[in-house]
Amino acid sequence: MGGIHLHLDVDERGLEGTEESLRDMRQRARNLKPVFEKAGLALRKYAKSNYLSNGLEVGGWNPLQPKYAAWKAINFPGAPPMVRTGRLFNSVAVVGPDVDAHDTWATYSTDVEYAKFHQYGTTKMPKRQILFAPELWTKEVAEMAADFVVNGTI
Repeated sequence: MGGIHLHLDVDERGLEGTEESLRDMRQRARNLKPVFEKAGLALRKYAKSNYLSNGLEVGGWNPLQPKYAAWKAINFPGAPPMVRTGRLFNSVAVVGPDVDAHDTWATYSTDVEYAKFHQYGTTKMPKRQILFAPELWTKEVAEMAADFVVNGTI
């Protein structure tokens, strides 16, 4: 089962010290922004792996259409299927996604204007998901959040 488990001992400061610790934890639980910012940096390793495996992390990306693949081979020789300039790859897999962190939620994105066409697909191009929330990443974020709330560390 998932979730956060907390073992609490009354410390040498007595009940007042324990109450103070609980107040601190409640305060930290109300503002998880530092956790979400760090989570954005952790997300880039999954975006990189996804790119380098042609979308294996999200079930695999459809191959390029033959006509486009031939054009790309001439104009961008040696470039991986999803890379021309590297701008989109760099934005999510090297620098890391943009993080819009709030107290209790966050959004991860890229400002590369054509990313949405890859993420959601078009009538002429299949979806090739760039950003996603991998299961291992969500577990990492949960552990970061628990550590932050209980111990105040990131």
